[in-house]
Amino acid sequence: MDLAQLETSTPFEVLVHVKGHLLTQNAKSLSSEDGAACAYKGTHCRSCGAGCLLSKGDYNRLNEEVVKQGKALNLPCHGESDTIEGLSWCDLCSTGLVTKDHMSLITKLQSVHDTVEVCQWPLALSVVEADLLAGVYDVEKK
Repeated sequence: MDLAQLETSTPFEVLVHVKGHLLTQNAKSLSSEDGAACAYKGTHCRSCGAGCLLSKGDYNRLNEEVVKQGKALNLPCHGESDTIEGLSWCDLCSTGLVTKDHMSLITKLQSVHDTVEVCQWPLALSVVEADLLAGVYDVEKK
């Protein structure tokens, strides 16, 4: 899946894609070997719960936009970084760099990756799925 497909996907399709990705990967996507921070695209070709929704081209384009637009994007707590790493999915949505479609669901999936121990992912992802089926995650459209 990539950003173009995300705009036409249902929330359940997004969940199935991310859930399958995380459970297959079975490891966090980290910015370095020492596990300093979670990353959209990390070491060992891993991706987080939001990063797996970005193709390599999407990821490179977003990083180029951060460099090109810099402070004009008004990114929170981002300093002079030249990548999207360290920014949440909400941050990317608020700048218009990514679609707001499925924002709350993707934010939750990113949070599962970033804050839940890997051994607890199956349970956490099942809770997200149950919440989705119960209508907890709104279906945002532009």
